Amino acid sequence: MAGPHIANPEALLPSGHGGRDSSVVKATSPSVVQNLFWVNQVPRRPKQWRVDAIVGEEPKKVGTLRLRSHPGTTIPGILANIAVAIGAESTGNIIFSNGPAESEKIALMARELLESRGELSQTTGELAELAELIRTHVHPNFPLAETAPYGVGIHYGDMPEIARRAVEDLFDRGVLRYLVCTPTLMAGVNLPCRNLIVRGPRVGKSRSMPEHSFWNLAGRAGRWGREFAGNVFAVDTAKGGVWKDGVPRKRVALNIDPPGSEILLKMHEFQTFARRTDASVASSESRLFESAIAELVSTYASAGSLVDVGWLRRATADEQRTVDELVEQMLSRIDVPSILLERHAQIHPVMVSDLIVYLRAQPPQNAEDWMPMAPSDTDAVTVLVENLLACDRFLGSNFGNRSQCRLKADHAIAWMRGTPLAQIIKKRLDYLRGRKSFKVASEIRGVMRLINEEARFQIPKYLGCYMDCVRLWYQELGRIDLLSELSEVQDYLETGTSGRPALALVSLGLSRTAAVEIAQFIPNEGWGLDEVVEWLRTRDLDTYDVRVLRPR
Repeated sequence: MAGPHIANPEALLPSGHGGRDSSVVKATSPSVVQNLFWVNQVPRRPKQWRVDAIVGEEPKKVGTLRLRSHPGTTIPGILANIAVAIGAESTGNIIFSNGPAESEKIALMARELLESRGELSQTTGELAELAELIRTHVHPNFPLAETAPYGVGIHYGDMPEIARRAVEDLFDRGVLRYLVCTPTLMAGVNLPCRNLIVRGPRVGKSRSMPEHSFWNLAGRAGRWGREFAGNVFAVDTAKGGVWKDGVPRKRVALNIDPPGSEILLKMHEFQTFARRTDASVASSESRLFESAIAELVSTYASAGSLVDVGWLRRATADEQRTVDELVEQMLSRIDVPSILLERHAQIHPVMVSDLIVYLRAQPPQNAEDWMPMAPSDTDAVTVLVENLLACDRFLGSNFGNRSQCRLKADHAIAWMRGTPLAQIIKKRLDYLRGRKSFKVASEIRGVMRLINEEARFQIPKYLGCYMDCVRLWYQELGRIDLLSELSEVQDYLETGTSGRPALALVSLGLSRTAAVEIAQFIPNEGWGLDEVVEWLRTRDLDTYDVRVLRPR
């Protein structure tokens, strides 16, 4: 195991790891030079900003940034002006923002500043192609379509994959000079940069970023094999209330808590929670406790004991004994195959059991009423609404009332049918026109958020469990005919495609857009990966009018 600047990596070793030899190797020397600067406005000079290098934890003045425009008092205005001034002669400039809306405002302001400096919009080449891709596959009013021709990119988690991959590639190659990012930059996106500009970073809407997370973010500045040095510019360090956890001075190591530490600290509350028998009450409580209960029950059901639950070994003997008894009591009222509990370890096992018990009590002649429909079915949206309401009732999801479920089901079915995101967004905007006032940019973000967070993650999580419960019921009823009709809705939701050929194309690394466009030419809807690969080998793909066939 390895981690960046961790003070106690030994905490990651599993408890009682069989007596095997282990050792901890710590290296504190960075592989590249990282420079930390504080950037603050010169009093009564809004266009002049003092730059101090932090040497030995103390600021030493190294120069002054002279802005071409008054930055104003808003965060987007300040960050855009400083970023354009710092990155005027270089590529690899990342501006950290605290959310998608702020990212778009910063990027649009940077675009205006660059245009005022005389920089021309690129009407040909890769930047123009990116802008056209965004207009075609997202929406003509999505800000990236306006900022891309000026070399300014936007990157956040809810953006469609085809847009994120294009932005990452162009920034990595220096075609995009500026990139405005949200905290997704820390979540597995490997984007090194030359200059990182950041002001009062947050995690979520209101929680200030912990110091170790800031230094993880700062690690993007400079990367071995790419840049000899990286620069981190911390803005407004002298302004009260901006850096709530203290201004950065030196890199600090992260002390990590072993898995299960939070449960052990709240063991009494956890035991009280676990004693409850009303699943509907449990679903409104801590997701942390629900996840732990699911892990304990699925482990006990499959292994016959809790010895494989590493974090429980750190509890006292009395606590271990109590938890063991609670799990045994819980299993006594659960009639669910252990494999099903393992597949859905994030959902309360009592809820799963209660759903199965309820299904078994339904008239067998009505079994078909509980079956999710394929996306191509004309009643797919109506049926999915009922499925989502059932997930709320039995499995503790939170899809909302019937109206909210209708909106989510409508978007999810369109997503699975392969409907281009641009069309889904257009349909939403057309629906809202004449009904209420709205902001186009906000609604575009809302649709992308619903697709990414609900259709691709939350709905598959709960609908997958719901379908497995229905599948078990059908098996018990001997309804082989209905089992054969259960479609791969979970995979369709995650990929935004429907049909085996499209799934096969996505598994080959093609984007959703390319997979959907190519799949329409494949003559057999039943073909899997092998048949699709063979078909591709015998076709000249240049003859197909598809914008993006494969990742770069």
